[in-house]
Amino acid sequence: EHGYFVEEETVKAMAANGVAWIPTIAPMAFLAQWGKGPGSANSETMDTGKDAAAEGSGDPGPGGSTADPQNTAMLRCIVAEHLRMIARAHTWGVTIGVGTDGGAPGVSWSGGYWLELALLSQAAFTPKALLSLATINGAAVLGLERERGRIAVGKPPCWLCLDMGFLHGRIEPQTLKGIIYQEL
Repeated sequence: EHGYFVEEETVKAMAANGVAWIPTIAPMAFLAQWGKGPGSANSETMDTGKDAAAEGSGDPGPGGSTADPQNTAMLRCIVAEHLRMIARAHTWGVTIGVGTDGGAPGVSWSGGYWLELALLSQAAFTPKALLSLATINGAAVLGLERERGRIAVGKPPCWLCLDMGFLHGRIEPQTLKGIIYQEL
């Protein structure tokens, strides 16, 4: 579930009951960037700069219309609060995985996963923690942590070959250099 507007009490209950969370941030971050509400045009690109909740330039968004400052401010607050709750959930022991809303406004099918990782990096996840979100946490959510999600002797490979920029917080679609995969 996206988890927008989740409350601390709910997140604490998730931690206490072993409930995982696969939050998505990109659709709302896209709307916050362009200051438009639901129904805005889909775009294959979105600025993945270090702070999706920061003030924008007022540039026209997709379709050429200018952002509504009131919508932009409200949407940026929603994104900032969502990132804060994701960070708290992680701190409290909730298993966080990486999900995507590929096809939603501003979230391309090909780049949505990378965009979510870039946005999750704003929730105070280190590159090492992001790697766990993208590997063992995803496997655990699917009940595959014994077979997948770790690089270890006896484990079948399911690796993405990444550009070294990943380790320096630069997560972009072109970071992917190859895939190594073996069926179970």
